[in-house]
Amino acid sequence: MEQAKIGTDEVFSSDLEFHMALLDATNNDFIISLGKTIQSALAGIFRLSSSTEREYVDALPAHKAIYKAIESRNAIEAEQKMLDLLLESEKSVKAILKKNKNKLKIFESLLLKPVYYTGFFCFLK
Repeated sequence: MEQAKIGTDEVFSSDLEFHMALLDATNNDFIISLGKTIQSALAGIFRLSSSTEREYVDALPAHKAIYKAIESRNAIEAEQKMLDLLLESEKSVKAILKKNKNKLKIFESLLLKPVYYTGFFCFLK
Protein backbone atom coordinates (compact mmCIF):
# COMPACT_ATOMS: atom_id res chain seq x y z
CA MET A 1 0.00 0.00 0.00
CA GLU A 2 2.84 2.36 0.82
CA GLN A 3 4.18 1.95 -2.71
CA ALA A 4 0.87 2.62 -4.45
CA LYS A 5 1.06 5.61 -6.78
CA ILE A 6 -1.38 8.28 -5.61
CA GLY A 7 -3.99 9.12 -8.23
CA THR A 8 -4.00 5.61 -9.74
CA ASP A 9 -6.08 2.49 -9.25
CA GLU A 10 -3.15 1.12 -7.22
CA VAL A 11 -4.46 3.12 -4.28
CA PHE A 12 -7.73 1.27 -3.83
CA SER A 13 -6.55 -2.03 -5.32
CA SER A 14 -3.72 -2.25 -2.80
CA ASP A 15 -6.20 -1.56 0.00
CA LEU A 16 -8.45 -4.33 -1.31
CA GLU A 17 -5.49 -6.71 -1.63
CA PHE A 18 -4.53 -5.99 1.99
CA HIS A 19 -7.97 -6.89 3.30
CA MET A 20 -8.34 -9.93 1.04
CA ALA A 21 -4.93 -11.21 2.24
CA LEU A 22 -6.19 -10.93 5.81
CA LEU A 23 -9.25 -12.96 4.93
CA ASP A 24 -7.14 -15.57 3.14
CA ALA A 25 -4.84 -15.81 6.16
CA THR A 26 -7.71 -17.11 8.28
CA ASN A 27 -7.69 -20.39 6.34
CA ASN A 28 -11.42 -20.34 6.98
CA ASP A 29 -13.28 -21.28 3.81
CA PHE A 30 -16.42 -19.45 4.91
CA ILE A 31 -14.59 -16.17 5.63
CA ILE A 32 -12.61 -16.44 2.38
CA SER A 33 -15.81 -17.14 0.42
CA LEU A 34 -17.57 -14.22 2.10
CA GLY A 35 -14.68 -11.94 1.16
CA LYS A 36 -14.79 -13.04 -2.46
CA THR A 37 -18.55 -12.57 -2.53
CA ILE A 38 -18.39 -8.98 -1.34
CA GLN A 39 -15.13 -8.12 -3.10
CA SER A 40 -16.83 -5.84 -5.63
CA ALA A 41 -18.65 -3.96 -2.88
CA LEU A 42 -15.40 -3.62 -0.95
CA ALA A 43 -13.65 -2.28 -4.05
CA GLY A 44 -16.31 0.42 -4.38
CA ILE A 45 -16.03 1.34 -0.72
CA PHE A 46 -12.22 1.43 -0.85
CA ARG A 47 -12.39 3.55 -3.98
CA LEU A 48 -14.51 6.06 -2.06
CA SER A 49 -12.54 5.94 1.19
CA SER A 50 -9.27 6.41 -0.70
CA SER A 51 -10.63 9.03 -3.07
CA THR A 52 -8.27 11.75 -1.88
CA GLU A 53 -4.56 11.61 -1.24
CA ARG A 54 -5.02 12.80 2.32
CA GLU A 55 -7.55 10.07 3.20
CA TYR A 56 -5.33 7.39 1.72
CA VAL A 57 -2.10 8.61 3.34
CA ASP A 58 -3.88 9.10 6.68
CA ALA A 59 -5.05 5.46 6.61
CA LEU A 60 -1.60 3.98 5.97
CA PRO A 61 -0.43 3.98 9.63
CA ALA A 62 -3.62 2.20 10.68
CA HIS A 63 -3.08 -0.52 8.09
CA LYS A 64 0.53 -0.88 9.18
CA ALA A 65 -0.56 -1.15 12.84
CA ILE A 66 -2.91 -3.99 11.90
CA TYR A 67 -0.12 -5.74 10.02
CA LYS A 68 2.30 -5.32 12.93
CA ALA A 69 -0.23 -6.64 15.44
CA ILE A 70 -0.86 -9.69 13.27
CA GLU A 71 2.87 -10.17 12.75
CA SER A 72 3.35 -10.20 16.53
CA ARG A 73 0.33 -12.56 16.84
CA ASN A 74 -1.51 -10.09 19.09
CA ALA A 75 -5.12 -10.91 18.23
CA ILE A 76 -6.69 -8.42 20.62
CA GLU A 77 -4.62 -5.51 19.33
CA ALA A 78 -5.15 -6.53 15.69
CA GLU A 79 -8.90 -6.68 16.18
CA GLN A 80 -8.99 -3.30 17.94
CA LYS A 81 -6.83 -1.67 15.25
CA MET A 82 -9.11 -3.11 12.54
CA LEU A 83 -12.22 -1.84 14.31
CA ASP A 84 -10.63 1.61 14.63
CA LEU A 85 -9.76 1.61 10.92
CA LEU A 86 -13.25 0.50 9.90
CA LEU A 87 -14.89 3.22 11.98
CA GLU A 88 -12.66 5.89 10.44
CA SER A 89 -13.27 4.51 6.95
CA GLU A 90 -17.00 4.52 7.52
CA LYS A 91 -16.87 8.18 8.63
CA SER A 92 -14.83 9.06 5.57
CA VAL A 93 -17.16 7.30 3.15
CA LYS A 94 -20.24 8.87 4.75
CA ALA A 95 -18.68 12.34 4.47
CA ILE A 96 -17.88 11.78 0.80
CA LEU A 97 -21.37 10.46 0.11
CA LYS A 98 -23.02 13.41 1.85
CA LYS A 99 -21.35 15.61 -0.75
CA ASN A 100 -22.95 13.40 -3.42
CA LYS A 101 -26.36 12.72 -1.89
CA ASN A 102 -27.62 10.86 -4.95
CA LYS A 103 -24.91 8.21 -4.40
CA LEU A 104 -25.65 7.90 -0.69
CA LYS A 105 -28.62 5.57 -1.08
CA ILE A 106 -26.67 3.23 -3.35
CA PHE A 107 -23.73 2.80 -1.00
CA GLU A 108 -25.46 3.17 2.35
CA SER A 109 -26.25 -0.53 2.60
CA LEU A 110 -22.72 -1.47 1.53
CA LEU A 111 -20.88 0.46 4.23
CA LEU A 112 -18.67 -1.81 6.26
CA LYS A 113 -19.74 -2.31 9.79
CA PRO A 114 -17.23 -3.26 12.45
CA VAL A 115 -19.20 -6.45 13.02
CA TYR A 116 -17.78 -7.71 9.69
CA TYR A 117 -14.47 -8.39 11.40
CA THR A 118 -15.83 -9.30 14.85
CA GLY A 119 -14.15 -12.49 15.92
CA PHE A 120 -12.07 -12.43 12.77
CA PHE A 121 -8.74 -12.32 14.59
CA CYS A 122 -9.37 -15.51 16.57
CA PHE A 123 -7.08 -17.34 14.14
CA LEU A 124 -4.13 -15.57 15.80
CA LYS A 125 -4.89 -17.00 19.24
